Amino acid sequence: MGLEPGNEKLFSDLVFRDNDDGGIRSYGSQNLRFRNVQMINVSRQAFKLESNSFALENVMIDGCTPFAPIHARSEQMPLWLQCNEPSTVTNCTIVNSTTPYVVMAGTTPYQGVSDPIVTFENCIFWNNQYDRFEALVPNYSPYPEWNSYRPGRFNHCLLPETPEYGDNNLIDMNPHFDEEWGLPYLSSDSPCLDMGNPDSAWNDLEDSTQPGFALWPSQGGLRNDIGFTGGPWAQPFDTNWVALPRWEPRLEPANFTLGIPWPNPFNPVTQIPLELARPSLVRLTVHNVLGQQVAVLCNGLLPAGRRIFCWDAAGQGSGLYFVTLQVDVDRMATRAVTLLR
Repeated sequence: MGLEPGNEKLFSDLVFRDNDDGGIRSYGSQNLRFRNVQMINVSRQAFKLESNSFALENVMIDGCTPFAPIHARSEQMPLWLQCNEPSTVTNCTIVNSTTPYVVMAGTTPYQGVSDPIVTFENCIFWNNQYDRFEALVPNYSPYPEWNSYRPGRFNHCLLPETPEYGDNNLIDMNPHFDEEWGLPYLSSDSPCLDMGNPDSAWNDLEDSTQPGFALWPSQGGLRNDIGFTGGPWAQPFDTNWVALPRWEPRLEPANFTLGIPWPNPFNPVTQIPLELARPSLVRLTVHNVLGQQVAVLCNGLLPAGRRIFCWDAAGQGSGLYFVTLQVDVDRMATRAVTLLR
């Protein structure tokens, strides 16, 4: 969680699990930004925001359920949003909710209602059970003068139905989440890959080792992938997060182990074990004593668990080599191995 200059407050890398009465609520005149936030199994509302403006970037809401008996004007929904100035919801994935509505994107009671004020860009809405996708709140008590509703605008989103306002959306299409990795990762045949806003400002991050291709967890080219894993702020799930199960922050460590290569010394093949506590972006390489890279054993996402990689050093000269494990970009471990001919 951090602060940006000026009047904007930034909250990032947060996970909420199993909250029985809502997730994040705000009241006041702040300009709020939430980035890389995950809501898993929350009730009533995931976000209830009443602020001057807000931005939600790379947010996943998996399961929002009713907290109390549902009535005609229930405020229970994953996204309950009110603002005074234009606001955005980008690269978010909202799935498996059972509240009567999915989103309300309105204004304060004292503002006109001629145009949408909240824009949803590059978002996935999938497998949500609802009575109405967007909430209507006529004659909202205690403000009877607020007798109209300002809907949101949906651009380059995957939606269950055609919105009142919006362009270039995918309607009633299965996003194809990856069978092995599960939410929020997309499979290689997902219709959401490279289908977000084509403006370069929305581009996925570039893989420095493969120019022109997206850095995992985005896939394909640099055009924005729709959903949580696309866009310039995407990062692997459960990376560098703070969990708030009892309203007390705790730092979640990055648990991984680079095991001892065996045999060592070896000729010409050695086995390199590693273990991950959670799915992580992994790069496993071998360098010689001059710092030159001689092998890439893994470069991509691995699930949690134990794996063994083999390095066949045929063609390499005798000597000392270094096996380096890089996890989620900024965590590293190294083991030395010796090749004897």
